[in-house]
Amino acid sequence: MRALLFRKSIPRYLALKTLGRRAQRLLTRRILPVSLRDVAEPALPNAQWLRIRPRLSGICGSDLATIWATGSPYLAPVISMPFVLGHELVGTIEEMGAEVSGFSIGDRVVLHPALGCRVRGIEPMCDACSDQRDALCRSVTRGDISAGIQTGYCRDTGGGWGDSLVAHQSQVYKVPDAMSDTVAVLTEPFACALHAALRVRLHPSDTVLVIGCGSIGLLTIAALRATGCTARIVASSKYDHQSLLARRMGADVVMSTTGSLAQRYADRTGRNLDMLDYYIGFNRWKSAAILHGVYARYKAGQKSTEGVDMDGLLARIDGSLALSEQAVNRLQC
Repeated sequence: MRALLFRKSIPRYLALKTLGRRAQRLLTRRILPVSLRDVAEPALPNAQWLRIRPRLSGICGSDLATIWATGSPYLAPVISMPFVLGHELVGTIEEMGAEVSGFSIGDRVVLHPALGCRVRGIEPMCDACSDQRDALCRSVTRGDISAGIQTGYCRDTGGGWGDSLVAHQSQVYKVPDAMSDTVAVLTEPFACALHAALRVRLHPSDTVLVIGCGSIGLLTIAALRATGCTARIVASSKYDHQSLLARRMGADVVMSTTGSLAQRYADRTGRNLDMLDYYIGFNRWKSAAILHGVYARYKAGQKSTEGVDMDGLLARIDGSLALSEQAVNRLQC
């Protein structure tokens, strides 16, 4: 099969780190650690697994960080190389193990990419997986497959950026016939946003600041509104199409990313950041939502933010997530 394969290369990694942002403005095909290759299809690890042919696969911020060497290498010990990237996907089932139930060949499905204890055939399950938090699995280097925190970072599973991948039946969910592929491929990133939205209890008088209107920022606005949030939502966006989509998703106020975040917020809302109830920020190359507590309470000294440096984080995320305009323009929710 054909696949975009990521291979470990210390020289390429160092070259990209040395070039920094300049690498993204240069023709860097020869130094990138990812290339289009002919590779063997991944085998089904056991009878509870099935094979999926991707129809569409998204580009996550973590994928971009991996390709451009802008992320931290601290997860390297819990992944296995070479691997095929792509964990946001919609695909069609092509093959099923003998113990798979509830699915049929040809079903259109989406994927929960976490490779936890259930997927790995580990019993008893770790505390995180026992508590249905398999994305925090403590056993991601053990079991029926090689090390990997999720599909797209494990050499045995394949990924959405290839012609074929394998998944445990517990990872797979059917897509309703009425849902298009372009909506279905957003299921995994929307689930991240929804998880964040469900962790807060907002009152109608509260104000939420969403910093960055890339895919995850927009989906978080949508998730807040979908869960019944009637609080005021203020969003900061970099591009005109992001501003339009932010309003469509339910933002009440949309600010540009020019100048000081604190000053922009004060100019548009008449309030200081110290009066903010919640904020949601997005690191430029990481699409996972960061929803950290009550900022006003933090400023008052009640630091219920799980050890996060709120002021430092706020300074670092003054800007928006610049992902593919094509992907964002296909947003349909």
